[in-house]
Amino acid sequence: MNSLKHTARYDRDYTNRLEAVRKITDEEFLYDIVFNDSNRNVKMAAVKNITNQKYLTQIAKSHPNCHVRIEAIKRIDEKSTIEFISVNDSNRTVRKICIELLKNHSS
Repeated sequence: MNSLKHTARYDRDYTNRLEAVRKITDEEFLYDIVFNDSNRNVKMAAVKNITNQKYLTQIAKSHPNCHVRIEAIKRIDEKSTIEFISVNDSNRTVRKICIELLKNHSS
């Protein structure tokens, strides 16, 4: 594990982890950070560096934090995935954002 990934995973100071995550491009590693880091800001930064639609879809459908799910949803290209989440997500705000994205997507 290189020093940047080591910092992203193990540094006690979340600001150091955040800066490290912003520089990492290994999407599998970032996906793991999204589900295992203790800080929401670090998780959000990791999502912002993920482009893999499979990873984004998994985050959007199953992450326990609605803010992290929303960030992933905003990066999803597949309309049917957003439609699914707009009907099935447990959080009203998440569903509402999906509907807005679908409206904007069809305009």
